[in-house]
Amino acid sequence: MNFSTLSAHAEDFLALKRAVSKVDPYRNAQDGRSLKHREKLLRSFIAYWRDCGCPWPIRSSLVVDWIAVGSHRDHPYRDQRRVYVVRAFLQQIRTFEPATEILENVYRPLYRRRTPHLYSEDDITRLMDAVWRLQTVTPFRRATVYALIGLLASTGLRIGEALALNVDDVKLSTDPPHLLVSNSKFGNSRNVVLHPSVAEQLRKYLIQRSKALAGRPQRLSS
Repeated sequence: MNFSTLSAHAEDFLALKRAVSKVDPYRNAQDGRSLKHREKLLRSFIAYWRDCGCPWPIRSSLVVDWIAVGSHRDHPYRDQRRVYVVRAFLQQIRTFEPATEILENVYRPLYRRRTPHLYSEDDITRLMDAVWRLQTVTPFRRATVYALIGLLASTGLRIGEALALNVDDVKLSTDPPHLLVSNSKFGNSRNVVLHPSVAEQLRKYLIQRSKALAGRPQRLSS
């Protein structure tokens, strides 16, 4: 393996990351800057590998030495990000060079997800019943929240997908009735089939919506 070949693999890896990021509807300016920083780090590692004589296969000790260059105890996240970037790339390299070593991840995740809470059927029922006791909101707003919770619970939609639905995306006259979810995560679209009972509740909600909004915004949850 020489510098040009490994650099080409790195560019293919980065091109895939850029393509995925580009179609992600949740991408923002901060994500773009983070991606550029990861590209810079990976190219830095490839250059370091070249300066060390292009040892092949790549060993964990080489990665540790690269991380140690310029390491400072006042900037622990710097080393952590370098580990994440190179680990992801070397996992791809190992698909055709099994002897490639993957440095053990000794860091805690940069972003720790909260433990998800799984709502029971009883939880959902009580939550929906509580909607009708909401104060300082209109009856139509209560109906909207009620319909939204029921839709999320019965279809598994993401909250952003449900809020983005337009009236034209709700296909209740088809067989089977379904929702057209467009430009979802990673730019994908899909049809979500509705249970007959859910379709019936949506029909009732759309009648209420039509009366309350009198033909105003097309957003379903408006």
